[in-house]
Amino acid sequence: MNKTLQIFIGLFISFLILGLSITGGLYITDSVPEIELLTDNDDSNVSEVQIVNSTLDSSTVSEESVKSVVTIYSESDGEFQSQGSGFVYKDDYIMTNKHVLDGLDSHHIKYNNGEWTTAELIGDDEFTDLAILKPTDIPSESTSLEFKDDMPNKGSPVIALGSPNGLTGTVTTGIVSGINRNMNTATEFTIPDSIQTDAALNQGNSGGPLILHNSGEVVGVNTATEGENIGFAVSSRLSDIIGQSLIETGDHQHSYVGIQTIELSPITDIEDDIDIESGLLVEEIASQSANKDVLNTRNDTENPDVIVSVEGINVTTNEQLTSYIMRNTTPGDTLTLGVYRNGSVQDVTIELTSRP
Repeated sequence: MNKTLQIFIGLFISFLILGLSITGGLYITDSVPEIELLTDNDDSNVSEVQIVNSTLDSSTVSEESVKSVVTIYSESDGEFQSQGSGFVYKDDYIMTNKHVLDGLDSHHIKYNNGEWTTAELIGDDEFTDLAILKPTDIPSESTSLEFKDDMPNKGSPVIALGSPNGLTGTVTTGIVSGINRNMNTATEFTIPDSIQTDAALNQGNSGGPLILHNSGEVVGVNTATEGENIGFAVSSRLSDIIGQSLIETGDHQHSYVGIQTIELSPITDIEDDIDIESGLLVEEIASQSANKDVLNTRNDTENPDVIVSVEGINVTTNEQLTSYIMRNTTPGDTLTLGVYRNGSVQDVTIELTSRP
């Protein structure tokens, strides 16, 4: 065989191996767990922690936190239709996303040590996409994760734990890219107080915890993505409020103001003659709102109200207002708004009812 032919054959084999490797990698990454996973008795790898796209030293990963993360398989009419993640909450419960369980009537929990159990749905909340399960059993090593009671700092290193595509114990790392975000949902309402992260989130990560890499404290519940490297988690301080309500009553009653506002800024395109540069201009009031005769809208007057504070706290974004209301009030409460009206700031009392 001459040298030219040997080189040609060698290159052909190299490209063939490379092609098979790439194809196989994409297949494994994108594959959805088959039903056989539910009956797989091979527990040899259940304690393995998989580090994906890690920019942090692996020694920072909290092994204790991983023990408390679960994989959730849900079925209806004997067919498994959903796989997501969750974690042990308040000793006896599991917190996850509502959309992981939606419309399904039987839920199976797989712990990180390979043990299985069933779980009963205790309650869920469509406005925050959170749900609580009560498992039949919880292994002794799977303890409740601690919640951080305030917002993390931007740039804080975080770890997303969960089971993307059924890969139990998967760990992806990143940072807190942003805080106080409004997360879009399937409802007409957004989820305020949300955390943005660049930690990789994929199908199956929903409901898993986002934790601080140095303490293991939960800072959010992984919920959604919007493009590459843009993931969102419901903040721990909001999740804890909702979680406790779901355990106590099975649901959570959200306060409702019933107004639509526009954030004022130098780039806001409005025609009204408004001599204030920041705040929330009252655009519209819903017909079912209890505050129709309390606030002035753009449709009511040439000088609509601009909300500049709530209970003495300055607000300049819709997220700040909705976050305060969601975390600090219940239906039936009243709130004092600072409203810029006719050239001065006035205190206006509004009534909160239940979301329709």
